[in-house]
Amino acid sequence: GIRNQNEQLKKNSDIAQFWHLLDSNHMQGRIISRAHFVLRLQDKFSTSTSEPIDFGRNKMLLYLNFQNVVTSLGQRINGTMVVGKLDPVSLESYLRTHPAFLGTKQTRFRVLTPTGQFDSIIETKDGVVKHKYKEVRPMAFVFDYELLKNAYSLNLDTFEREENEVAEEELKSSFPLTPPPQQEELPF
Repeated sequence: GIRNQNEQLKKNSDIAQFWHLLDSNHMQGRIISRAHFVLRLQDKFSTSTSEPIDFGRNKMLLYLNFQNVVTSLGQRINGTMVVGKLDPVSLESYLRTHPAFLGTKQTRFRVLTPTGQFDSIIETKDGVVKHKYKEVRPMAFVFDYELLKNAYSLNLDTFEREENEVAEEELKSSFPLTPPPQQEELPF
């Protein structure tokens, strides 16, 4: 009874700490979209071994490159690799039994250089310069991102834009829609 409750609370706080670590490291640029995780909008999800889950609407799913995340977030304490307070085996077990966990699926992720940039080869073909990114296809852990976002205030949504694109906020702030008020001329 009580011991089971304590174990469940510890498990929940350890999982919460993992998602918090993931989120804060994403904000700091150490956990990178397309290398450590991918967000995809899908109306159904299936693995090779399970029946498809039909959500009945588009739903954001989180594909997590688990091994890559463990390597990035992990630290050695007394010779043992831990993420937060958990060793990778316990963490994997906890994540696989989480209500938001949907299954595993082989997924493409980009490889990072030691400096944290996408590893790529630049090719010029017919005068057009193209980046070819090195990729790996590990089994990703797939989660219902909306559930995680609500449960842990997770914010992995990242927006990318081309160098010449301007964000809507920047447009609004640099070009006021209302003209500045005209000052009355004061007679001297």
